Formats: sequence, structure tokens, C-alpha cells
Amino acid sequence: MEYILNIGRDIPYSRLPLMPLRDVVIFPKNIVPLYVGRKASLKAIEGAIAEFDKLIFLATQKDPEVEVPTENDIYEIGVVCKILQLIKMPDGTSKVLFEGLKRAKWSKEGPLFSEQEEFPIVNIQIIEDIVREDTEAQILIKMTKDALRKFFQVNKKISPELIKNLEKVNNPGELADVIIPYIRADFKKKQEILEKIDPVARLEEVYSLLMGEIEFTEVEQRINERVRQQIETNQKQYFLNEQLKAIHKEMGLEHDPLEEVEELLKKLEAKNMPEEAKERTRKEILKLKQIPPSSAEYTVVR
Repeated sequence: MEYILNIGRDIPYSRLPLMPLRDVVIFPKNIVPLYVGRKASLKAIEGAIAEFDKLIFLATQKDPEVEVPTENDIYEIGVVCKILQLIKMPDGTSKVLFEGLKRAKWSKEGPLFSEQEEFPIVNIQIIEDIVREDTEAQILIKMTKDALRKFFQVNKKISPELIKNLEKVNNPGELADVIIPYIRADFKKKQEILEKIDPVARLEEVYSLLMGEIEFTEVEQRINERVRQQIETNQKQYFLNEQLKAIHKEMGLEHDPLEEVEELLKKLEAKNMPEEAKERTRKEILKLKQIPPSSAEYTVVR
């Protein structure tokens, strides 16, 4: 797939400060808060504010553990962003609010970090989305919006306002870019989607992840419901047993029948008996739990 590369009115610069990202991929049409701590990154933000109308180029590192990345350590495609807000924190880091504007491809001759520069400034070429308004694109948009409504029903991470706004989006690439931050996927998978220039191919990938997220959430909720019900059953049994003990104490009974049942079960497990006989005895002991101690049957079974 050939890229459409140009510098437009929205991005009037062909060179911008570069800030590498760790474990994070930013997409166009998204506003993302990030905590920034590396010295070179803080300098790049200051330079963007002072000299580039708050525009900065963000690209993700291939290995987040690398402290000082080279040109080979950073993905070729990233996003030109606008710095919306900068808050300096007491520990020396900064909380920065970025708005993703356009995909771009970067390049630089010579070393990325050098003694002459406090932060890297790289050449960028804006990547424009290919226009797709065919039937396949429209059907995929409808399928994705339907899945998004279902996703909202099982997962409240997406607000009703966002769902309402997405109803107005009829561009497959833009729809994919807005949805992907809300889907659980590692940064390598998100980078792969960022690099898909065909908007329909990009949305198809996002739709697949969205359906997987819905299925995962539904299974997770079913498991949580079963666990909750089991906990409630156990708690109910515990409270009933405690109440029964209190009743026995109030009635002046010397021995708690439930304690006697537990003691009989322990003695049974310690016996060397045929399994069939042990199982029959276990059932008789458990039957004691259901019989009032004052009844004649309790004494017989015991």
C-alpha cells in the first residue's frame, strides 16, 4: 500500500521535535494524558511549545526497556500531536495532555541523540487516509457501530456521549482510530493497526478486536456471577450456623450438634473402612444436620 505523504495547513512544519513513547501508541482524533519523566522528552516538549506552535511528533519504541533509543529502536510511523496542557509535578516529571492530529512517517540523517541537540528534531511526512466510501466500507461501519453498542452494554468504559458522537462518524479510518484506545491490546498490536493506511483494513482489524473484547467481557461477567453466588451461599451457610449455635446456647444445650457432626466426620475419615461403608456412614452423619436434636430420630441416627 502506497502512502499519501504531504505537509498540509494543519501541520505546517516539515520538521518537529520527536518524543519516544514506552508501551503506548497514540492515535489521531484522540486526547491522551501522559506522565513524562525522561530529560530529553521534557526538553522536546519545551521546544515544541517554544518553537513549533505546541506541535510534537510522538512515536513508540520497539523495546520499552531501552533508556536512550536510537533511530532503529523507534517505529517508523507515529502521530503528530498538539500539546493541550502541561502540568509540572513536584517530583520533576510532567503531566502532559496530547491531542493526536495526523499519522506521519519520520526520518533523520545522523544519530538521533547527539551532544549538539538537547532533543531530536526529525523530518516528517504526513500520511493521509485513503478515501473509501464503497459498500464494503459502509457495511463494516454499521457492523462496528452495532458491536460498539453491545460493548457498551457489557463494559461501561465507553461513555454514552462517546457512543452518541460515534454515531455521526462515517469515515472507517476515523472510526477505527477513535475506538482502538478503549480495547485491550498490547502496544505492538496497536502499532500494527496504526500502520494500516487502508481505512477499511484498519477498521476490520479493530472490529475483530472489539468482538473478542465483547466475548471476553461476557465470559468474565459469567465467572464473576458464579463466584459471587458461591460466596453468598457460603456466607449464608456461615451465618445460619452461627445463629443455630446461638439458639442452642440460649436453649441451654450442653453440646452443639453441629460440632458433634464435625467431630463424627473427623473420626470417620480416620477409620480404615471399605469406601462403600464409609460413604454410607458419611451420609448418615450429614443427615444429623437436618434433624432437630430433641427428636427421637436424632438419637437413632446418631
